[in-house]
Amino acid sequence: MDATSRILRFQLFNFKKTASVFWTILLILNIIGYVITKFFYSKIQIGIFHNGQLVSITGSNIMPILIFFIIYGIVIYHENFRLALNFGATRRDFYKSVLAMNLIASFTFAVIQAILQVIDKLFVNKMVVNSVISFQLNSNPIVNFLMIILVFMSILLFTASFMNIIGILQYRYGYKFWIGLGILIFGSSIFMGVRIVQLFLRFTDLFLYLLPRLGVFTIPTLAILASTIFYVIGYSLFRKVSC
Repeated sequence: MDATSRILRFQLFNFKKTASVFWTILLILNIIGYVITKFFYSKIQIGIFHNGQLVSITGSNIMPILIFFIIYGIVIYHENFRLALNFGATRRDFYKSVLAMNLIASFTFAVIQAILQVIDKLFVNKMVVNSVISFQLNSNPIVNFLMIILVFMSILLFTASFMNIIGILQYRYGYKFWIGLGILIFGSSIFMGVRIVQLFLRFTDLFLYLLPRLGVFTIPTLAILASTIFYVIGYSLFRKVSC
C-alpha cells in the first residue's frame, strides 16, 4: 500500500466519524421540522418557502452542508498534514489524498441530500400543504435524480476547492492570514467595490450565455472548471508550505 492510500484510509476513517455525527444531527433536525410542520404549520413555519407556500424542509440542509465543507477545508491540513508526513507521504501524496477525499465527500453528501429531497417531496405532499416547486431538472425521475446528484456534487466540489486554498493559506500563515484577509476584504470594499460588482456582472453574463446552450449542465460545467483552476492554484501554494 503506497503512502497516498495509507493517508487516504486514515482521512476516510475520520471523515466517516465526523460525517456520521453531522448527518445524525441534521436528520434529527429534519424529523423535528416535519413534526412541527405537521402539527403547528399555521403557527410555526420551518423550511424553504416560495410565495408563502412550503417548498422543502430538507432543502434547508444545504446551508449546514456548505458550512461543513467550509470548516472541513480549513481543518484538514492542520489535522492531517504532519501525520501524513509521519506516514512517509510526500506533499504530492497528501495533496492527492485531499483531492480524493473532497471527491468522496462531495459525492457522498450529494447522494444523501438527493435521496432526502425525494423523500422530502413525498412527506411535504402528504402534510398540510402541497409542494408546488421541487428540484425538477428532467422529466425522467431517474435522470432527474442523477442530475440532482451531479449539480449538488459540483457545487460542493467547488466549495471544497475554494476552501482548500483557504486551508492551505491558513496553515501556512496562521492568524496572520485572517488579519490579511480582513484587511483585503475591507480595502476591496472601499477601493474596488465597483470593479467587484462589474466582475460579478460579467460572471452573470457568462452564466446567462451558457445557460441556453448547456442547460442543466451549466452549473456543473462552471463549477468543475473553477474547481480545477482552484486545485491547481492550491497545489502551487501547497508546494511551498513548510511543516
